[in-house]
Amino acid sequence: MMEYRDYHQYLYIAVVSSEYCIVTKKTIAPEFVNQSEMAVHGAALAIDIKIFEEPTQTIRYSCIGYEDGYCVLFRIRINDNESCTVLNTWEQYYSATVSSILFLKTGELLIAAMWEGVTFYSDLSNGFSKAEFVKESDNYDAVTSLCNAKRLDGTGFCVGTFGKMLLVRY
Repeated sequence: MMEYRDYHQYLYIAVVSSEYCIVTKKTIAPEFVNQSEMAVHGAALAIDIKIFEEPTQTIRYSCIGYEDGYCVLFRIRINDNESCTVLNTWEQYYSATVSSILFLKTGELLIAAMWEGVTFYSDLSNGFSKAEFVKESDNYDAVTSLCNAKRLDGTGFCVGTFGKMLLVRY
């Protein structure tokens, strides 16, 4: 009999037979183990996760945005034994609530702060260091959503606002 149970941040695998019982505990989501950020920064309101299959390893990026404008980006290696190791952690503060986070299909990252507009990060291997503001994303009211968009001339994204305005970029 094989049984799988997922308890929050841990995966328990129990293999049971008439002769032996083996139980292992593996951390599969280390970026969610420490919940102290919520006590300091309020609720986590935005999250996105992107997995990259590289020739020698599998890398997962997780980005979490909080109520007070705090945002954290994790670079995590998924190991062969299905456990994970945090390789890098980067932090960024915005002056408004982080309302939406989106990893584009091309691997870049978009972060929307409610009243500030949208910031584009082109090189995730350097965390938040290479930032570019998305033009006109602050011309409307509060940014509430981001989504991937397929355009005839390539991949793009849409920015939605509380006032039902839509900005399409590529």
